[in-house]
Amino acid sequence: VRLVTPAAEQKGLILDVNIDDALPTTIRGDGLRLRQIILNLLGNATKFTLHGGITLRVRPISSESAGGAALLIEVEDTGIGVAPERRAAIFETFVQADATTAGRFGGTGLGLPISARLAELMGGRLVLDDADRQGSRFVLSLPLVACDEDEARIPIRATEAITTVNPLCPDMAGSPPRILVAEDHDVNQLLITAMLRQLGYEPSIAADGAKAIAMVKTARAEGQPYALVLMDIQMPVMDGPEATRRLRGEGISADELPIIALTANAYADDVSACLTAGMQAHLAKPVTLAGLDGMLSQWMRRASVAAPITSPRTVQPSARVRALYEVRKGEALQTLADMVKCGQFSDVELDHAAGMLHKLAGTAAMFGEATLGDAARALEDGITEWSSETRIDQIRSAIDTICKAA
Repeated sequence: VRLVTPAAEQKGLILDVNIDDALPTTIRGDGLRLRQIILNLLGNATKFTLHGGITLRVRPISSESAGGAALLIEVEDTGIGVAPERRAAIFETFVQADATTAGRFGGTGLGLPISARLAELMGGRLVLDDADRQGSRFVLSLPLVACDEDEARIPIRATEAITTVNPLCPDMAGSPPRILVAEDHDVNQLLITAMLRQLGYEPSIAADGAKAIAMVKTARAEGQPYALVLMDIQMPVMDGPEATRRLRGEGISADELPIIALTANAYADDVSACLTAGMQAHLAKPVTLAGLDGMLSQWMRRASVAAPITSPRTVQPSARVRALYEVRKGEALQTLADMVKCGQFSDVELDHAAGMLHKLAGTAAMFGEATLGDAARALEDGITEWSSETRIDQIRSAIDTICKAA
């Protein structure tokens, strides 16, 4: 839910979550697939709702088809809805409720066929409530099998998983847990390394996905495996999702090596792609010390020798890191100024600028320039989303906003 909250708040939507107290604390199921379905439904609801709100309801029900009990998850919104004549088709591959929707809302909603298939693989069903109403109501039903905390710690078949509030982590054998950071931006490398050391971890850096794979395999072969990977999404040579797919293909499971996505764009589609690739969670840039600590504490038990977390709860960038940030910021601003001066807005120039903007968006707030980071992110998104008729004028205006914020 927290992944779509910023987008909902930006649109002024009310996001209501109602979880029945009768639900057991821990259930047997495929947590990765379940998260992907819910994220897709919430992401679509947020994307296609202009006014009103979104409601997520989770409750147990009696069900003969599910063998006695079922988990019912409902996502209801006050958005554009689905026309009656299109309701039967939206779960078909490559079918959208309205051909004009992508142009109006900047997305396709084509994750529904995938979500429906995932529900079937878990023995459940995803349907659209066909009652006439404002907006849409999607209902996911799954077999409900409770288990206790002890059972949640017992490995089960590869096709299953345990959805629990306390994910497992490797035994750290009394040494500082080793964390691999796959990140190509030198400023972020230094910032995250400083944070991890302050939190009592031993960080290593991989500048791209291919190097991350090699380092994971080497560490594993040497008997000093990494406890967790922080994986940037956009990297040269090989991106984060592809690196994750290959690691999972090598038989390195999530129980052995949790992988947490790092990206400046916390959009539902991006996060869903990360989960589909085999990642376990998402941490938005700019990374904060508190956010990093919370994420790592969720996915692993800290070793007994790890330093206790004391004040301050933030990391102040060193003079060296700040100077490097100013250099990278200056390079990005110069690139934008040169585009405007020369009037060159080809796809090649814009792709290059988007890469620099992505890095600026993920670091600026750490240096007290959150407004600049937001402006950089807006232009990065606009380069791919703005229509061709007004694109150049919007880019010029966005560059002007960035220069003023800098």
